[in-house]
Amino acid sequence: MAWNDNLDGSAIAIASSLAHRLRVMAGPGTGKSFAMKRRVARLLEEAHVDPKRILAVTFTRVAADSLVSDLKELGIKNSDLIRAETLHSFCFSVLSQNEVLIRLGRKTRTLITYVDKKVLQFEAKPLLFDLSSNFGGQKEKSRKIGEFEAAWAKLQSDIPGWPVEPIDKQFQREFLDWHLFHYSMTIGEVVPQTLQYFRINPLVPELTMFDHVIVDEYQDLNRAEQELIDLLSSNASLLIVGDEDQSIYKFRYAHPEGIIEFSDRHEVEDHALVECRRCSKLNVRLANYFIQQNHPDNKNRLIEKHSNPNGEICIVQWNDRREQATHLAEYVSYLLQARNYEPGDILIISPRRRLGYEIRDEIKKRNIAVHSFYDEEPLKSLRAQESYSLLSLFININDRVSLRFLLGSESKDFFSNEYRTLRQYCVANQVDPSTVLNQLVNGTLQLPNMNNICNRYLRIINHLQELRDKDLSSIVDTLFPQNEDQNYQRRQNTFV
Repeated sequence: MAWNDNLDGSAIAIASSLAHRLRVMAGPGTGKSFAMKRRVARLLEEAHVDPKRILAVTFTRVAADSLVSDLKELGIKNSDLIRAETLHSFCFSVLSQNEVLIRLGRKTRTLITYVDKKVLQFEAKPLLFDLSSNFGGQKEKSRKIGEFEAAWAKLQSDIPGWPVEPIDKQFQREFLDWHLFHYSMTIGEVVPQTLQYFRINPLVPELTMFDHVIVDEYQDLNRAEQELIDLLSSNASLLIVGDEDQSIYKFRYAHPEGIIEFSDRHEVEDHALVECRRCSKLNVRLANYFIQQNHPDNKNRLIEKHSNPNGEICIVQWNDRREQATHLAEYVSYLLQARNYEPGDILIISPRRRLGYEIRDEIKKRNIAVHSFYDEEPLKSLRAQESYSLLSLFININDRVSLRFLLGSESKDFFSNEYRTLRQYCVANQVDPSTVLNQLVNGTLQLPNMNNICNRYLRIINHLQELRDKDLSSIVDTLFPQNEDQNYQRRQNTFV
C-alpha cells in the first residue's frame, strides 16, 4: 500500500508536510496515530530517509510496538529499523552505551514502585522512611521525588536543571546517596541525567543521529522531557502531536502548556485533527461540554463524524459505593444476556482503584470473565511483594534493594533507625550490608539496638536456603501458589 492511499484533508497535509517544525493538535479518536504512521511511511517510501535516522517517541511501549507493526502491515520496506520507543527507554540506552552511569557510580537496577494515595509504594517505600524527616512525611517526600524527576521544573517559569533551594539540594543529596548505596535508581531519573549529559557534552553523536523526530502525546511530557526533545531535534525536523485537554499526568509535573508555548520557541506549521471517528455523536457532545468548562471562550474542540451512531448515555447516581458496584455488575449481566454483547465488548472506567476492584469482584460473582488493568495489581499485597523480593534476592544475593525491603517489610517504619545504623557502618567501613548482618548474627560484631533487623535477616536467610533445595517450578509454586487466582500474572511474569 502506498503511503498516501485513502488519505485526505488534514491527514495528507500532515503526512506530506516538509516543514521543519510541525505541530498537530489532535483530540481523542481523530486519527492522529494514523497520520503519524503515514508520515513515517512517506519518509521511508518517497523521501528514502534512512530508517535508522527516524526517532518516534511514544508514551508507552505498546504504542511504539504498534507503530512498527502497523508500518509492516502497510508493506513499507525496512520500517522495522526505525527507532520507536519511549523517551525513558531512549535515555536508558544513551546513558548505558556511553557509560555515563558507570562514571557516576550508578546502576540501572530500577525501583519497582507505584503510587497509592499520593505515596510511593513497594520498593520505594523504605526509601521514604530512610530519607530525613526534615523533608516532611511520605506524601511530601513522594512529591519531592517527582520534582527531582522533572529536573526541579515545578512551575511554568522554571528552567529544568539542578535544584536552587537549600532544602531541595539537601533532598537531592540524600536521595542520590541512598541510590548509590543500594546500586539503584528510579525510572524517572534517567531523563534529568540524560538532559544534564547532553548539556555538558553538546558534541555527543546522539544529538546529530536523527534527521526526523516524531513525538506523540506531547502534552504528557514534563518540562525536562520537552527540553530534552528540543535538544534531540536541534539538527532534525520535529513533529509533535498532542492535545492540551487530554493531559492526565499533572502529578508527575506534566507540562500541557508546552504544546501551546511550542510556537514561542519555534517557527511552526500548525495542523488540527478535530473529527472524532472513534466515538458516538452523544459522546462527542458530552466531551465538548466538559472541555468547555475549562475553556469557556472556545468553540467545540471536537466535531462529530456524521456516519457514526448517536450512541447511548445514561447518567445514574447511587447512594453508596457498594450499591454502585452491585448495580453496575447487574447491568453488565444484562448487556451480555439480553443484548448479546461479549465480555470483551465492555470497558468500565473507574476514577478510583478501590471502586474498580469492587466492581470487578461483583462481576466475578456472576461468573463473568473480567480483569483489571492496574499495573501494580500483581504486586499490591505485602505477601506478593515479599515473595517477589525473595525471588530477586535468590537470583542476585547482592540485590540491596530487595534486601532493604525484606529487612523492614514487617515494620510500619521499615526499622529505619536500625537500618540507618547498619548503613552508616557499611559506608564508614566500605563493607557490604550482608557481610555486616552475617557478622551481627554470628556474634563477631556488635552494634547497638539491632535485634529486629538481625532477627528478620535470619528468617530471610532461612527462606533462601529452603528455595535453594528446590527446582524452578517448585520455587515458583512456593512463592506464588498456583491455586490462588491473583497469582496467575505473577507466575507468568516469573517464567518470562
